[in-house]
Amino acid sequence: MDFSDWPNQVGTIKYGRIRPPIGTQNSAIQPTPRGKPAPPKPVSPRRRLPVRKNSSFPLVRRVLALQICLPAASMIKMGPYEQHILPRLIDLVMRNKEATRLRASWIPKARGDVLEIGIGSGLNLPFYGAQVNRVFGVDPSHALRRMVPHGASIANVEFFTQPAEQELPLPDASIDTAVMTWTLCSIPQPADALHHVRRVLKDGGQLLFIEHGRSHDRSVMAWQDRLTPIWKRIAGGCHLNRKVDDLISSAGFRITELKTFYIVGPRFVTYTYQGVARPA
Repeated sequence: MDFSDWPNQVGTIKYGRIRPPIGTQNSAIQPTPRGKPAPPKPVSPRRRLPVRKNSSFPLVRRVLALQICLPAASMIKMGPYEQHILPRLIDLVMRNKEATRLRASWIPKARGDVLEIGIGSGLNLPFYGAQVNRVFGVDPSHALRRMVPHGASIANVEFFTQPAEQELPLPDASIDTAVMTWTLCSIPQPADALHHVRRVLKDGGQLLFIEHGRSHDRSVMAWQDRLTPIWKRIAGGCHLNRKVDDLISSAGFRITELKTFYIVGPRFVTYTYQGVARPA
């Protein structure tokens, strides 16, 4: 192999610059210009996700707040992620202070025989008062069912391991209070689930709900619509953009009390509906 013409083939390095090979006027290898470096190219500002200002959450809690909507009633596809990882993530996330504060203020309103849709790992159970006779809990996740503490709440609890859209094994007009917390976002057919709840609820009964859903702010709504197709794939079927009050009203309920607000965390996932509905 002849290396005698090697410098002319690949170029030479002289005084810190690369000299292009002989006979290559428009070589891709250009000498490095001396003097001041070229100014950086301007970078267009990125659009940021809407996040509540003045949040005191540490970084880890903010990340967990992104998943506040991870629901218990959505786990119908039982792959490895849904079977092992998602249930523990749901249980961890839904123990945050904001969710616990809202549970403590709303769940004690329940009375009589209670139907809870999306009971999950039983985080609402400690907040049921002495006026509750028994609780029927609906959830399709066996993994979450196994996380319910034994003897940590009222003893008279019966679990139905099934999707919320299926016919409930309860007679008509047999329930005094129905409870739904962070559940409607993930049920594939929420209208069907609400119709089943309406069937078993007594005429004088009540539906207590705490849900997250579609915001009233246009900028937040735009982000919710953009993110929902991806979000529901990683968050157990959770939809960010469901208008909870319309879903409940269209299922034969009359909303008698409703508060809407943001809780701490990214706004696209923390717009909250808290209220009471009764059979229309």
